[in-house]
Amino acid sequence: MWAGGLLFGSSVPPIDQKTLVTGNIPVILGASWRYTLPRLSSFLGVVIYMYFGDHSPPHFHARYGKHEALIAIGSTKVIRGALPRPQLALAVAWALLNHHALIKAWELAVNHKNPGKIPPLRKGEKKGKK
Repeated sequence: MWAGGLLFGSSVPPIDQKTLVTGNIPVILGASWRYTLPRLSSFLGVVIYMYFGDHSPPHFHARYGKHEALIAIGSTKVIRGALPRPQLALAVAWALLNHHALIKAWELAVNHKNPGKIPPLRKGEKKGKK
């Protein structure tokens, strides 16, 4: 049964947290639960994810190494977490260039549908220019 992005079930044995990669969607297994993180894009070391059935406001998860930030799609403000300043600037520039695709991806993911892929930020790409 889905609840807040988590799939609960007694058939998953308690194990140490491990990540399995199925296509481009990692499946993280833990004690009595599992969930998927659709990978929307990656560029210059920044990886962009969106959880299935995630909470409002609409946002995406940006990861760089051990750092992670939840970034609002509408305002591109950090909701929670942090990224190093250069990588945050890259994630925000990417989000501004892909605003409509992010909204569509959010609508699909929140309804437990595959949000698909969004093209990465290319070297030299800036806000408002493609």
